[in-house]
Amino acid sequence: MKWLPAAFAVPVFVLLLRQAKSRVRVLVEVGIGVVIAVAGAWWLWSPWWVGLDTLTGLRTSATPSSSRSPAGWLADALADQLAMEPSIVPSLVLVGALLVVSIAAAWGRRPSSWLVGCAVVAVAALAISPVYWPWYTALPIAVLALRPTAVALCQVVVLTAGSRFVALWGDLGAVGAMSYQDIFTDGPWYGITVPVAACVVLAVVGAAIHGVRRISGTRQARTDPAPP
Repeated sequence: MKWLPAAFAVPVFVLLLRQAKSRVRVLVEVGIGVVIAVAGAWWLWSPWWVGLDTLTGLRTSATPSSSRSPAGWLADALADQLAMEPSIVPSLVLVGALLVVSIAAAWGRRPSSWLVGCAVVAVAALAISPVYWPWYTALPIAVLALRPTAVALCQVVVLTAGSRFVALWGDLGAVGAMSYQDIFTDGPWYGITVPVAACVVLAVVGAAIHGVRRISGTRQARTDPAPP
């Protein structure tokens, strides 16, 4: 199972509270849903549960290694500081950062603002990925496409270009023309770091242009003569 849907839990929860006629009822329903989900997961997993070692594969795949991405740089920094191999600690730090981003992005009042918040969460989830495969970019692309503004479409193009470029490396690795170590080390640079940085720059530029237009519109409205 993928963990990414959990990144949208906070925005969806906030939206439910704002649209609900009874917030108490929403809290009760969400609480019941969580209990049922946990109980169902335990019932399904209990035949194979052998203690914490059952989660070794998940823990290993979620542990970032050295790469040219935020997760890789954080892993290197903590490994140097602790004089040990990268552990699960960088993943916990990154999940905490994603939680903060999710809470901040969930407070949009209008539906359009809420979609922007979900897009921010999706891009942030890509940014902190401990490993990278080209199809990881599909989630932020799909969410950005829900509100196809000029900025969002430019971000989709940038993310798509990065993922398509790295996808070619997989074919090179399959024929032995490129080592998989290089793919896992350098692939995040072109699939995560550069596209996400471009998305941030595009968002800042778009917000600045929108702000200038709004100020210009306000000034124009003040200078227009009042109708007779």
